[in-house]
Amino acid sequence: MKTILIVFSIIACNIAFTQNTTVLEEDSIAVVVDELAEFPGGRSELVKFLGKEIKYPQKAIENNISGRVYLKFNVEKDGQITKIGIARGMANCPECEQEAIRVVRLMPKWNPAIQNGQFVSSYYVLPINFQLQ
Repeated sequence: MKTILIVFSIIACNIAFTQNTTVLEEDSIAVVVDELAEFPGGRSELVKFLGKEIKYPQKAIENNISGRVYLKFNVEKDGQITKIGIARGMANCPECEQEAIRVVRLMPKWNPAIQNGQFVSSYYVLPINFQLQ
């Protein structure tokens, strides 16, 4: 019997490079922010959540498929996760992509990004490794 290991890497695509002033329109998405959007409780809680919720697809287990799915989504001003999509997927495992999207849809509201002391909508990229051991 194979042991299943799911490894999670967390990378935010909206890293704050400077503390510059940016004028944002009502519906705009911030790319550079002072404070990144964050899963409630931080990275360790995000890893726990993913570990609890992700189910390794049976087809991937049967075919010994491992790889990484990069999900992209917006974290809105109110913490809602919207516009979930695949930034880079696993061509050999659409089931892994679907599973990653399913789990992100289950996420609670995040703590939104902050720019100039105000909550702003921002982009986030979340890589999820599917790895069999």
